Amino acid sequence: MEGLHVINKPRLVYSQQGGKIKTGCYCMGNQSIVAASSNGTIHAFNIDREPNSKQKALKAKDVLRWELHPSLHGSVVEMTEMTCGGQNMLAFVTTKGHLCGLDLRTPNLAWDLENDPRHGLMLSMALDPFQNWIALGTSLGYHIVWDMRFQLPICNWKHEGHGRPYVHRIQQLSSHPNQLQTVLSAASGNNEISVWDMETSTRRQMLWASPTQPFGPMTENPQQHNSVRALHTCVVGNDPVLLTGGTDRFIRLWHLNNPSESSCIVKAGVGSEKIDISYRIQMLREHS
Repeated sequence: MEGLHVINKPRLVYSQQGGKIKTGCYCMGNQSIVAASSNGTIHAFNIDREPNSKQKALKAKDVLRWELHPSLHGSVVEMTEMTCGGQNMLAFVTTKGHLCGLDLRTPNLAWDLENDPRHGLMLSMALDPFQNWIALGTSLGYHIVWDMRFQLPICNWKHEGHGRPYVHRIQQLSSHPNQLQTVLSAASGNNEISVWDMETSTRRQMLWASPTQPFGPMTENPQQHNSVRALHTCVVGNDPVLLTGGTDRFIRLWHLNNPSESSCIVKAGVGSEKIDISYRIQMLREHS
């Protein structure tokens, strides 16, 4: 803010990495920012204030520079911070299917686990709040879960596309806010989000933000091709809720225990404010 005007300009630009930044997160107890680039580099840096600066200028200070082997790993697709034995770790998955753990103190790889390439390109990952497992989502609709205590894959299942020859890319993943052994996945098409039971590899619930009928055939309707690209889970009171944003430019608030109370909290662009949106519960029988 400058006076009564809003100035949209950055207070700090970090441009030491090169390539295209693919993903980022906080690390080292939220004291640093870590970013991964298309050129295989991983940089972590702190943001500090310039000493003796009257305008409270900011500066970036490098705390880590590390590089993957492009021929072996490719580049980072998604990453998150985790703690392993009291050590700050950076868990990430790569374009060549490697699930890696980088010890931020050394920095060296603490583990390098390989996924089956037949499951497709890795697109998303989610870490269990207790850091016991990591779930991965792929371009061919597979969900893969690794037990990080033993560093072994424990289960995998495929989103079968409701019986039609349509591949559901798993765009985003998240652990359930208050249910163990449960993962939420955002699949391509109809702003679909599924709630999966990891122990049985079955779907408990599906959120469907589209006027088309669930499990129906894909058509040329552009609304059918919208997908969720960002999701965040939390607990409000005792109720698990989910915030989503997608290619249709809507931000939705989902009540997982009572989906009919869900709402659209931000609508897309001019004209969309006239759209009347409501949600209802429907029991469906899924056919493979």
